Amino acid sequence: MELNDQQRSSRMIRLATVGVVLYGAVAPVLTIYRVATVPIDTVRVLPALIFTICYLPPHIRNVLYAARGERPPRSLWTVGVMMALIISAIPVAGIDWLGALYALAASVLLVIPPPLSFFTFAGVAAALVPLASVSGHLEWAISLVLDALFLALSLALLTWVIATARQLHEARLELADQAAVRERIRIDRDVRRTVGVELEGIVEQGTRAAALTGNPDAADAELRALALRSRATLTAVRRRIARGLSASDGDR
Repeated sequence: MELNDQQRSSRMIRLATVGVVLYGAVAPVLTIYRVATVPIDTVRVLPALIFTICYLPPHIRNVLYAARGERPPRSLWTVGVMMALIISAIPVAGIDWLGALYALAASVLLVIPPPLSFFTFAGVAAALVPLASVSGHLEWAISLVLDALFLALSLALLTWVIATARQLHEARLELADQAAVRERIRIDRDVRRTVGVELEGIVEQGTRAAALTGNPDAADAELRALALRSRATLTAVRRRIARGLSASDGDR
């Protein structure tokens, strides 16, 4: 079955939402991969995996809400919990774990109202420099900051685009529904105005026919004329409604 524009738009928005959620998981997965690329050390990999499992669900929740153009309940608490989990894992997971801050930076942009979100985002990105220095890898600072800017900003921008597309789609549906209601009201008024006279004439003719009970021939002729007039009026009403509904569907 062929999809109309609204159905195609709705499907594309759903697919884009799934895509942005998967993209939101890229930084956490890459972080675990970086931690695990050194000779396998369960002292580092296992904590990284556990902490990722803990902070990833609230991060994905933030992305989903933002893609719908909404702010999740208790969003500041969510960001605070993510920050606490990620920072507390740095001593045991090592320098490679700093990539987890990319997800935190993206969530900050998505759920905290601006301009506070921009200052917080800048603070998270800037914090990578001293954290890299403390970890003994200051030379990684620029790379970490640039990666944070790219991954977090790209995720936030994609999510905002999807949210805007969703809002436009919903506004279009609402306008289409309003247009359909207005068209049906117009059809109703048109039918009342044009067919109302005919219906009143039919009622009068029926009254005359009822008054001719003493003259069967005249009553029979009047009833036949009444039946023909009623059929003609009904046919006209059906044609008007069909034309009106076709025009309404064409506009949508």
